[in-house]
Amino acid sequence: MAHIGGGKAAREIVGADFLELRATDVALQGAGDGFTVGGDAPSAPVIVRGAALSLGTMGPVDRTALAEVKRLTDATRCVYYGEPLCMTRVPGLDLDHLAPIWFTADVLASTIDRVDAVQQELGRPLLVESITYMPPRCAKPQAEFLSGLADATGCRLTVNVSAVQINSRVHGFDAADYLDGLPRAAVAFVRIGPGRAADAAWALAAGVASATRLEGVILDYTTRVAGRGPCRRDGERARSLLIPESGPQPGPACEGQSRQVVHV
Repeated sequence: MAHIGGGKAAREIVGADFLELRATDVALQGAGDGFTVGGDAPSAPVIVRGAALSLGTMGPVDRTALAEVKRLTDATRCVYYGEPLCMTRVPGLDLDHLAPIWFTADVLASTIDRVDAVQQELGRPLLVESITYMPPRCAKPQAEFLSGLADATGCRLTVNVSAVQINSRVHGFDAADYLDGLPRAAVAFVRIGPGRAADAAWALAAGVASATRLEGVILDYTTRVAGRGPCRRDGERARSLLIPESGPQPGPACEGQSRQVVHV
């Protein structure tokens, strides 16, 4: 059984269709066939998010780390496993940090090989997300890098619209233009965090939702304790993005329904 624990889940999950959980918060107990959330009965499907594979490291993927990820995804039966597009280790050294990568042809070729190896081992598409920090003058190259990666591997993308909005102000690029440069067919989720820039992030998320077939909205509450009222309101707002008048066509992992996700 995979135990996805902590009282935080019970406090914050209000109206979530499924959950995104950090891999470090999942404790595996044997090789059983289910999972619990906060000690309760099995309730909702999950997306597991980790950083052990270091997608941006040059060279072959760490087979030991990949085997652990495989065990985790099999035990939780998660609909997706996600990793940030970054470098967390180099040969012989764990950086203990989500380090940005260079958006070059060589790094792209290496990342394509690594994503292909991960997807072949896991038997499912990988969710790739750009890290929060975006180096200056890297907005266009990053979008092109993500497009090349998605086209070559068939991976899916999570777009952190809160990070895009903040970085656009700090580094002086147009957030909507950056989002327009992403491969629309590959974008599966948007991530929205709390804070003073939340309204602007929601506006960007609405733009992405109108141009793509989103499978869900990830509400990231890791920086605050959200009460039931804010969670419920955010959930309703997320669903309003996913059910436009024309009706979205959800991806295969959603089993025919659009989803709203709460990150715990």
